[in-house]
Amino acid sequence: MVERLLSRLLSPGLCLILAVATWLVPCDIQAVFAAPAHSAQMPGLTDRGKGLHVVASMDSDAQSISPGQKFKLDFRLDMDKHWHTYYKDSGEAGLPTKIELDLPHGFSAGEIIWPKPTKFEDGGVVTYGYQGTVTLPIEVAAPAKFDDDLLKLGYAEVKAKVSWLVCSSECVPGKAEMKIALPLSDKQPYSLADAKFADTAGGTIWSSMGMALIGGLILNFMPCVLPVIAIKVMSFLEEAESAPGRVRMQGLAFTAGILSSFAVLALLVILLKAGGASVGWGFQFQQPLFVMFMAVLILVMSMSFFGLFYFNPGAMGGGKLDELAEKEGFSGSFFKGVLATVLSTPCTAPFLGTALGFAFAASPVEIAAIFIAAGLGMSSPYILLMINPQWLKYLPRPGLWMDKLKQGLGFVLLATVIWLVNGVLSSQTGGAFALNFSYFLAVVAFCVWLVANFTDLNSTGERRIKVYGLAALILGLSGWLLLSDHLSDSLDSKESQIDVETKKLDRQKDGYLPFSTTALEDSLNQGKTCFVDFTADWCQTCKANEKLVLSTDTVKHKLQADGIVSYKADWTKQDPEITALLQKFGRAGVPLYVIFPGKAPDKPIVLPEIITVDLVVKKLDEARNLQ
Repeated sequence: MVERLLSRLLSPGLCLILAVATWLVPCDIQAVFAAPAHSAQMPGLTDRGKGLHVVASMDSDAQSISPGQKFKLDFRLDMDKHWHTYYKDSGEAGLPTKIELDLPHGFSAGEIIWPKPTKFEDGGVVTYGYQGTVTLPIEVAAPAKFDDDLLKLGYAEVKAKVSWLVCSSECVPGKAEMKIALPLSDKQPYSLADAKFADTAGGTIWSSMGMALIGGLILNFMPCVLPVIAIKVMSFLEEAESAPGRVRMQGLAFTAGILSSFAVLALLVILLKAGGASVGWGFQFQQPLFVMFMAVLILVMSMSFFGLFYFNPGAMGGGKLDELAEKEGFSGSFFKGVLATVLSTPCTAPFLGTALGFAFAASPVEIAAIFIAAGLGMSSPYILLMINPQWLKYLPRPGLWMDKLKQGLGFVLLATVIWLVNGVLSSQTGGAFALNFSYFLAVVAFCVWLVANFTDLNSTGERRIKVYGLAALILGLSGWLLLSDHLSDSLDSKESQIDVETKKLDRQKDGYLPFSTTALEDSLNQGKTCFVDFTADWCQTCKANEKLVLSTDTVKHKLQADGIVSYKADWTKQDPEITALLQKFGRAGVPLYVIFPGKAPDKPIVLPEIITVDLVVKKLDEARNLQ
């Protein structure tokens, strides 16, 4: 009451000084602000401490502790309405919550795992913190062997001193001491590090190449290649009435683009592996710069579908025009093959995931062979058209309707750009950077329009230099204005860092916990059945499965009714833990769905890349009955 009265009478500056001074006083004076230290609790029970405007509690996610086990201590702060505590980087005012642990001999603890905070603004002062209720977990590791005194005691007692600053129109510091006792267990904890789920040694290079061939063919029909359909359809229709020889050359160029792209990907994987890196299928989409490049490229392509790159054939002599058209056609077909491959790589297909899992653990020669086999599978429909161009006669005859279709397909490509920026880039760099990049894309579109409308095949060299120079100047200046600051410090700025660091914790709102091997092992050691969704924001197959299957009421109710712990292994950005676990299952990419039975965690159930509601429910029932 004394502190509360003084905080109302004194100025805000003196109030803060008083708060800091109180923060530093010995713990035996804490009774002014919080309840006295609690007595030892029964094993596994929550301990609580109450201060002004805050009720603090301490709990553990482990019912018992085994040698070498990792578990979490959860410190929960329940605040009165309109009051808030502070994040680790509190901003221009405030002080972060502090937790000091007193652990038994041999135990060790990590740092506080901070959830995503809320931004507060009061009189121009910006701070970051929490209101309502916040849980601050700390990971604790037990020693590989308990000492005799601890074994004789029979339980591990953890003590904690929690201190905080809670503010509204005034600020009040608070402290509490709590302790919790967890019984010891002689059961050896389950470890994913020692587990082996896929026997890649049992496969052969020939069987893997066969699966890669089939998987490459199926890749043509996966959801992730939706944008490529626009390219393929227009290519087929444009060549429907061409001479057989020209159709063969176009098909050869398109196939060469696909195969060369797979060869380049194989070379990159070989070089990265030689350098000690651990990568998987679609690894390029984990890099923000690559995502930005693809967004610009597809935006420009969509504008060509809207007719900005149309040239008047009457402007040139017939021979030169034919020569230009032929050159543009073959190089364009090659480029379309490259783009089709790049846009197809974010997702794996049935058979392809297993084959690539073998490849990423194989020798350089085997990696190249499997990648080329996948490329041959993907290009097989076009190879068949090269063999028999007469099949093109079954396609609709070209006409004015093609222009309408082409423009309509341009909107498909624009939707792809939105997905890349809003669905992928924002997850990797934060929403502020993605928004600024969207403005930059608008400038790119303007520059393309500028060049397309003020130059043509008849333009003089001087005019082209002026228009191209103006477009380059606008593009460079806008890039510097919109992106330079964010490119230099987007991942260092406070708000972007908050956005990126805590993205995984945000997943809890849809019923999934953020993935870590420690968290998964802890759940399995408690005998809980776990469902792990290996996904990425750039994987369209993953998103389709989430929308059509995992987000349905039937599946969500099943997971909740059976008490299954669900984890979201988000591979949007490179994550060594997720990569290593994918490799344990013999997979090189996402999607991957795994059910770990609580009673038999060493017998996980792996679901296929394409799932259904009935399949998921059936496999969850199998996991419940597995001993």
